[in-house]
Amino acid sequence: MLSTCVVNNWPLDSYLHPDHPLQIACRQELEALSGEKVSLTTIEGCGAPLYQISLSGLASAIHKLTISQDEVHKEVVTACTSHP
Repeated sequence: MLSTCVVNNWPLDSYLHPDHPLQIACRQELEALSGEKVSLTTIEGCGAPLYQISLSGLASAIHKLTISQDEVHKEVVTACTSHP
């Protein structure tokens, strides 16, 4: 998360806040991949926002991620499958 903030010149001190550009981007990407809106936002144990979607939305997001030709998506899939 911090590396993404550095690359995008986003503030580092507030990167865990739900209204931070990083968290907005994460939420938008999840919504785009899942095909649904986040239904609830809460905070997980490390302090980062945790976004709730349906199980079918999660399955759709994973499917779209695994077949995507986007280089960033491919990197995520490779990281997840190489280091489960």
